Amino acid sequence: MRGQVLKVSSSSNVASVYIAILKCIKQEGVVHIDSIGMKSSYNALKALIIAIDELLLEGYKTNLRPRYINVNINNPVDSTTAKVAIRFTLVGKKA
Repeated sequence: MRGQVLKVSSSSNVASVYIAILKCIKQEGVVHIDSIGMKSSYNALKALIIAIDELLLEGYKTNLRPRYINVNINNPVDSTTAKVAIRFTLVGKKA
């Protein structure tokens, strides 16, 4: 499934993430949000909740699918590190 991938960190601004989610859904109909760690996942969930509420008010039907993915992180010490991330895939369609 195509769509833009948004990477959320522990220092991400929730309002900025939620606005980016809305923009992607309205333009493409799908967005992927990746997060690694508890704080970044919490920020991603807060942004998703706000975005889904807004989309529902605007007449969209949404479907959210969380899953685990493997990602490689560039690490200056040992070149790359494999991590597990949570990928939230949000699909929205105007009803």
